[in-house]
Amino acid sequence: MRPTSVSVSSVAASAAVELPYQVSNTGLQLTFSAGTATATVQLTMDDIQNPPSVGIHWFAVTGLSAINSTDTVAFLSQQPVTAVRLNVTSFSSGPVVLRIVPGGYA
Repeated sequence: MRPTSVSVSSVAASAAVELPYQVSNTGLQLTFSAGTATATVQLTMDDIQNPPSVGIHWFAVTGLSAINSTDTVAFLSQQPVTAVRLNVTSFSSGPVVLRIVPGGYA
């Protein structure tokens, strides 16, 4: 998996970024390019290609929950994580960017 990023410029959740099964220790960087917003990076262990009938369950990433205009870095070591997304809950200007850098392979 190559490094990737998602950007959100309103109150919304980004599309899910699927992580390959073998990737471990993924780095996540949350950056606020300008203005203010409140954002949370979320992960799921559900299969986003075949979601359960009750929908996909999203959980806040420890250290990247309710962040308000502070550039932050965290690492995912939980396994298995199938996807991550950026959820912006308040927004005045931006954009808010989530950078995803894959670590090693398990």
